[in-house]
Amino acid sequence: MPLGSSGSPREQRLVFGEVAETYDRARPGYPSELVDDALAFGAITAGDGVLEIGCGTGKATAQFASRNLDMLCLEPSESMAAIARRNCRTFPAVTIETASFEDWPLEPGAFRLLVSAQAWHWVSPDVRLPKAHRVLARDGALAVFWNTVVWRDDPLRAAVDDLYQREAPELVARRPAFPGTRPIRNLSIQELADSPLFGPVTTHEYPWNQTYTTASYLELLSTHSDHRMLPGDVFDRLARGLATIIDASGGEIRVDYIARLHLARRAGS
Repeated sequence: MPLGSSGSPREQRLVFGEVAETYDRARPGYPSELVDDALAFGAITAGDGVLEIGCGTGKATAQFASRNLDMLCLEPSESMAAIARRNCRTFPAVTIETASFEDWPLEPGAFRLLVSAQAWHWVSPDVRLPKAHRVLARDGALAVFWNTVVWRDDPLRAAVDDLYQREAPELVARRPAFPGTRPIRNLSIQELADSPLFGPVTTHEYPWNQTYTTASYLELLSTHSDHRMLPGDVFDRLARGLATIIDASGGEIRVDYIARLHLARRAGS
């Protein structure tokens, strides 16, 4: 499956739209407790205004929308936004606009909660906190969250590490111990913690896991931006190697996740 060349002018934060249907099928959602905690932190009730940044295909959108919220969701990829509209068609109070947060015309103080699932780090650092502060009501809150992989030490893991070192060393170089034997520091959360625009950051963690077949795991990887930016022949070799490893281990791979929710209240008047 060709993913483009390393010399391609593609923008990494937008490559998800190349495989929007696969992304919608393969990417996991989020624990329902995470949604509960985000809404409780912001004291959000039915009918309150929520802004979502980078809604993708609506994985988190539908989970929040099911709580009868009035949501405006921004997504820069039209192919992703189209699927999000399809997935949220039963929620009349959800509006999905094809726009980035950077380009979207500001509505000062219009929302009580701003959420971003798996996307906050893609927003320009010069924009994300100042604009979030301006768009939130005086008592508003920010809730950003990610699913993070936590790999176990076992023979399968060791074989996967060896494969990445051999076939995709550029990923290992950019992210030591790739793809996840130790956590990667989230700079956007450190930025939030240091900002006078928001109060102290509260973090909740939700461990969960999912078992993938060989095919479904490779499909999942094909939606990850760092893998999509690999030259096509490199990804193909990586995929063949992973298929051999997973098939030899019974045709399944268990992935342990921690969903991390970071919450902060808007500061100031």
